[in-house]
Amino acid sequence: MTLVSNDESFALGFFSPGTSNNRYLGIWYHNDPMQTVVWVANRVNPINDSTGMLKIESSGRVVLQVQNTTAVWSTNTTASVQNPVLQLLDSGNLVVRDEKDSNPEHYLWQSFDYPSDTMLPGMKIGIDLRTGFQRRLTAWKSWDDPSPGDLTYGVELEGGPEMGLWKGLRKYAMSGLWLGDRFSGIRDVRSNSIYDYNFVWNKKEAYYIFSLKNKSVLSRVVLNQTESVRKRYAWNPENQAWDMFSKRPSDDCDIYGLCGPNGNCDYNKLPICQCLRAFSPKWPEKWKSSDYSGGCIHNKPLNCQTGDGFIPIMRVKSPDITNLQVNKATNLKECEAECSKNCSCMAYTNLDFTRGGDSSCAMWYGGLVDIKQFQSDSDGMKLFIRVSASETEHRKKADVKLALILATVIAAFSGFLLVVSYISRRRRKLQASTTIDTISRSESLTDGKTLVSNGGSFALGFFSPDTSNSNNRYLGIWYHNDPNQTVVWVANRINPINGSTGVLKIESSGKIVLQVQNTTAVWSTNSTVSVEDPVLQLLDSGNLVLRDGNDINPENHLWQSFDYPSDTMLPGMKIGVDLRTSFDRRLSAWKNWDDPSPGDLTYGVELEGSPEMVLMKGLEKYYLTGLWIGSGFSGVRDVRSNPIFDYDFVWNETEIYFTFSLKSKSLMSRVVLNQTESVRKRYTWNPESQTWELFSMRPSDYCDRYGLCGPNGNCDYNKLPVCQCLTGFRPKWPKRWNTSEYSGGCIHIKPLNCQTGDEFITIRRVKSPAITNPWVHKTMNLKECKAECSRNCSCMAYSNLDVTGGDGSGCAMWFGDLVDIKQFQSDSDGMDLYIRVSASETELKKKAKVKLAIILAPVIAALLGLLLVVCYIRGTRRKLEDEVEDKNLEDKENKDENEDMELAVFEFDTIIQATDTFSFRNKLDFGMARTFGGDQTEANTNKIVGTYGYMAPEYAIDGLFSVKSDVFSFGIVLLEVISGRKNRGFYHANQSGNLIEHIWRLWTEGKPSDAAYEFLAETGDVPELLRSIHISLLCVQQHPEERPSMSSVVLMLGSHNELPSPKQPGFLFYNKPFEAYPSPDNNESSSRNEISSLQTPRDSLIVQLIIKGANFQFILFGAGRRKCPGILFGSVQNPVLLLLDSGNLVVRDENDSSPESYVWQSFDYPSDTSLPGMKVGVDLRTGFDRRLSSRKNWDDPSPGDLTYGVGIEGSPEIVLRKGLEKLSVSGLWNGNGFNGAPNLRSSSIFGYDFVWNENDVYYIFFLKNKSVMSRGVLNETQNARERYTWNAETQTWQLSLILPNGYCDIYGHCGPNGNCDDNKLPACQCLTQFRPKNGPKDGTLRTIREGVYTLSH
Repeated sequence: MTLVSNDESFALGFFSPGTSNNRYLGIWYHNDPMQTVVWVANRVNPINDSTGMLKIESSGRVVLQVQNTTAVWSTNTTASVQNPVLQLLDSGNLVVRDEKDSNPEHYLWQSFDYPSDTMLPGMKIGIDLRTGFQRRLTAWKSWDDPSPGDLTYGVELEGGPEMGLWKGLRKYAMSGLWLGDRFSGIRDVRSNSIYDYNFVWNKKEAYYIFSLKNKSVLSRVVLNQTESVRKRYAWNPENQAWDMFSKRPSDDCDIYGLCGPNGNCDYNKLPICQCLRAFSPKWPEKWKSSDYSGGCIHNKPLNCQTGDGFIPIMRVKSPDITNLQVNKATNLKECEAECSKNCSCMAYTNLDFTRGGDSSCAMWYGGLVDIKQFQSDSDGMKLFIRVSASETEHRKKADVKLALILATVIAAFSGFLLVVSYISRRRRKLQASTTIDTISRSESLTDGKTLVSNGGSFALGFFSPDTSNSNNRYLGIWYHNDPNQTVVWVANRINPINGSTGVLKIESSGKIVLQVQNTTAVWSTNSTVSVEDPVLQLLDSGNLVLRDGNDINPENHLWQSFDYPSDTMLPGMKIGVDLRTSFDRRLSAWKNWDDPSPGDLTYGVELEGSPEMVLMKGLEKYYLTGLWIGSGFSGVRDVRSNPIFDYDFVWNETEIYFTFSLKSKSLMSRVVLNQTESVRKRYTWNPESQTWELFSMRPSDYCDRYGLCGPNGNCDYNKLPVCQCLTGFRPKWPKRWNTSEYSGGCIHIKPLNCQTGDEFITIRRVKSPAITNPWVHKTMNLKECKAECSRNCSCMAYSNLDVTGGDGSGCAMWFGDLVDIKQFQSDSDGMDLYIRVSASETELKKKAKVKLAIILAPVIAALLGLLLVVCYIRGTRRKLEDEVEDKNLEDKENKDENEDMELAVFEFDTIIQATDTFSFRNKLDFGMARTFGGDQTEANTNKIVGTYGYMAPEYAIDGLFSVKSDVFSFGIVLLEVISGRKNRGFYHANQSGNLIEHIWRLWTEGKPSDAAYEFLAETGDVPELLRSIHISLLCVQQHPEERPSMSSVVLMLGSHNELPSPKQPGFLFYNKPFEAYPSPDNNESSSRNEISSLQTPRDSLIVQLIIKGANFQFILFGAGRRKCPGILFGSVQNPVLLLLDSGNLVVRDENDSSPESYVWQSFDYPSDTSLPGMKVGVDLRTGFDRRLSSRKNWDDPSPGDLTYGVGIEGSPEIVLRKGLEKLSVSGLWNGNGFNGAPNLRSSSIFGYDFVWNENDVYYIFFLKNKSVMSRGVLNETQNARERYTWNAETQTWQLSLILPNGYCDIYGHCGPNGNCDDNKLPACQCLTQFRPKNGPKDGTLRTIREGVYTLSH
């Protein structure tokens, strides 16, 4: 049994989560087919069977019992009432109240005070400051276990309140201080269409709450233990699923304290952690290695006694509130003075910006932790931080004077420095010639001495990790000219030496030994070859080698350190496996920055099936590169064009390995594992700043995480959610999938049937699946590969093994589930994968559809022919009737020309009395009022009845009618009474349109009195006349909910109260398509194709063609001088609606001898698709703009925010816009093409032109072969304009062009004076004679970063 709320929004009952057999009492969405649970009573104590019973005791306590005896959960109500009632409210709140209590909101107990993992509208998350009672969310442990996990969400009250996400006792993500209208650490989302929110903080309580802007919309906030996030979902009624709206943390900078004390996290910079202004890293070496835990310290020491200063930091999240002091009565000026006097005060700011700017004060003591940088002025806050007085702006004048005094001294000193530098370089050059890079058997290397390679690149010696406080010493190799002494190899990683007694020597057998106090060996080589003259040498590559001094081949090594790498890969080093001996060379990270012993993060070659590179965490795969496909790894973007390094992957009978080399010997680059961040990073050396700069890292995004989307899932970082099922697959567990739990993956939509024959479909630009269950053959071609896979029913996919050389070569086949697939956007990335699906899922089924289309074509043609015949007959009949009426009207006007006309006028009181105060039984009947019962307000119908001209638009189009439909009709009658003209057949010599449009135009022009009949305008009460026009326009507003009720109309007519401004009326057809209401549910309609002609008055034609089976509806209103929604007929006697072979739907005059003279055409109002012959551009005479607008999504053809048209600012060009922002621009037209779109050029399929003259500017394309089909379409999801051509063989549309086609097509990607070159890495280069505004002076940008490069002259 279940308890259902009054409006059936929620239900209370027993349920079992996921695959568990345990029973719980919970609340869920009643109309959600997935039964999404929002509250659980017995979270800690599940019931093992179906004997659970919920009841109310006499005291009013609610108890959940097992077998009517043992209580597993109960409420804690203490008040005793005689008539306790348990009620489930429409809000989802379960309450206990006194049935006799007249206050329905007086609760003895409510579930909203004891939330589970979900926050609903109206629920308070916070603290009662009087009692200390706290309401906070706690995540489920797992999808099968609703017991509390360690992820919680609630109010944090240390100092000043904020919302916090906690993992156990540790802060995980904080919202920042409440600023009066938003949290300082969360982007402003007030403009969203779903919800409003507030944070209440007074003497009684502090809590966060949200409410819905529209009650028809569902939204909830839920904690996810698995992903450690707080997500907001909104209900999508179309696909009956929850769509993720937002999540916290939203990026790495939301993680608490990521950048340490006085660090500022900026997600738009690389590295993301920056020191606050006037601060520098506390531990520079750690900071450069992306360990930010130490944070930053002041560049110059503070001196509170002599006076420090404060500098503003704009658009930042407030620091952690642990050491915060809040004074609500202090203004900002006094706050600065108070902070200045207290030497421990490190920062201050406004507390509530909504109170005028300086109403209150917040001050921080100690290090400033958890600061985040925002980009928009509407986000974050202004923070004033304490710095040394010399760092503040007001000391600049003194600095200038001091600079003048010191200039001479500095100049002299600089000259002296140059001399010293010259002498030093000469001395080092002389020393280099005597540098020792080798030791022999008779020599040793002791602590304090180093071995330096011949070119001075590397050094070998003893060291202690910079941040280590111990006496541990290690033998290692580091960059000799790097002042930070970056270590690349360690010998005794596991056995450190305590003290400086280490000695390195070569034994007589040729073995290298590292000893302590010349006795105990802590490390040695495993060389077994004995030679007479062993020599240990450090090469310029950083490789430490043992060789025979008598061997003339310098590359014949008995042992080398490159075979035993630590955490760093250097140029020339092989990472892989010797297949002859199974010897495995792989990187292993340091445990931490103080401990070089091996961590659990490793990087090497994966040998299961076909080889690829793998990053492992312990025994678990963490990141895979995908198969090597000849030119690169399928799961890594092509970086061949970078200016720093080349790379290769060797796979033969003897060995498999990955290696890289530098393109210039003057460059330095290394690959290193980072245990803390679980990443593999590549750094390049910047000689100017003498630092290592991050070049790339793996994983680079969420989709690089191994198996993120589960079996048969495809991870696309450009979509939301990132996990999609492969074509022909659906989520295995839809409920989990819709809550971002993708581990279950996807399964086939239709079962495979290997015996009767399955087929394969192509998935393009993807990373190869994991190689756990593959089979490879190096010489088999793709056709043979498909045949082999088809014969094996366990084969789920196949592909080329090597995509180079045109058609490719080799064969890879996968057996079982396809795991770890990632989607790329560029054609140069990823590979083509052919996956097995049911034959019914393949494109081969389209041939049967073609046959069906051929059968249906004559039927549809016959129906259209019948429609045209009906239109012609009715049109001819109306023409004759109009001529007779015009003749009769002319005779009557001649007869009554000199007669006076008396207008019957009734008092308003008389009308009220005659209609019994406008009672229901005396309703004016406009064709639908009497279809309602006394208690009905709205309904719908499948058959339209009524009089055209008086019907409300929602009724005429969709059959939806309500009491507001009669209000619309009343407004039409009132307009006709005032104007003396009928809405049907209205004509005005200087305008086109109907009566509503005529009066609305006069209203908007400020001339409403011109609409009145001359007699009324001359003899009537003008204010009352204008008020009547005003009321009539309120009655005919387009949307029913905006029209007043009939009782309100009565009050308006009988009073002089202020009236609201009318909005646009319905049935306005000039130059704008009508915005129709949603159609009735197709399931309630007939499924057969039909044509129906409605019975209407003689001067009106409504023809409705409904192809219901194809979910398409087209309604044609009017004839003669009338118009229909979105279609302008014009003043023609014989209008004809034709669908041309071009796809253009046109209206023309049947009597017009010119077949291309159109009264209206659909090509002037394009949707998301451009067809051959369609003009996309602007009519310069009228300003009429034809542009494409994308569909919102594949299920919703309403306009999205992606548009494509001509931009006429300055010189015209084609512009792709995202909202109001330019996304991609074609560049200028040069006579035969656009200079910024070389891909947009004539081909064997189509040609195109760009016309620019005094009348028009437009783009148009045409087909060179009429047997070919091609179209351009906007894709909202991909933010792209795509061109497709029809493949007659496969019966599919094939993508032939996409814009933008890379980062360089993105508008302004490289900033002012930057030049984007897709063939270079980085892609952004400065123009000649320019250099980066913020960066190296040589004009190169060495660091790849997301976002925009800012360049200057």
